[in-house]
Amino acid sequence: ASYYKCDACHYEYRLQRLFIADLLTSSRFQILLTVLCFAVAACALGTLCQCLAPFLLPMAVDQLHLPPAVGLFLIEAVEGKGNPACWHGGYNYNLCCRGGKQGNPSCWDGLHDFHSCCEGPSQTMLRLHSFVAPALRLLCSGCMGLSVVGFAMYLHRQVREAWGQAGAGSPWQAFMLVAWLSSFGAAIGRLVAVVGAAVALRELYMVLSVQAKRVASRVGERILEVA
Repeated sequence: ASYYKCDACHYEYRLQRLFIADLLTSSRFQILLTVLCFAVAACALGTLCQCLAPFLLPMAVDQLHLPPAVGLFLIEAVEGKGNPACWHGGYNYNLCCRGGKQGNPSCWDGLHDFHSCCEGPSQTMLRLHSFVAPALRLLCSGCMGLSVVGFAMYLHRQVREAWGQAGAGSPWQAFMLVAWLSSFGAAIGRLVAVVGAAVALRELYMVLSVQAKRVASRVGERILEVA
């Protein structure tokens, strides 16, 4: 039954609210709610980003140095020879794929090789691209914006804490933070993406957790209301 009827006073208490309160205070539910809210926010921000600044995603993909098989799904259209995810920074098919069975050795590194760049994606990958790429581009555009916001929050917190520990007017800790960031070199894009997304998720979780507990408390107070 969804209620409890008191034999003495004949009140019917709404016990289904106990289940709602228990659900709201569950850490699994709060984590699921956080992920859903993050995804919705990423899609909304991604739509805005693709409308106003469509060039930002290709720039971010270049900074992340993704494997060609992954970068393929962040490209709007698959055109030309080979894997178009490889052709950036002055590299192209004619420069890298002609001149022997392994192409131009100066084009290859730990992520790029003749097989992944010159042979091109398979038909299965192309069909998968047509279904996955639009949604993935939208989601990644939004995640990129949220990660930048999260990383900015992280930097602000680190500088504020370091400034407070070192004393007002001492820039030493700030210089150390800049030196630490510069040590990542080309990998700074991945650092921003990972740390920024983690901070954004954590902040969102903290906000939703507080609000969920507040709503659960209000629901709990109304469990003994008469139906």
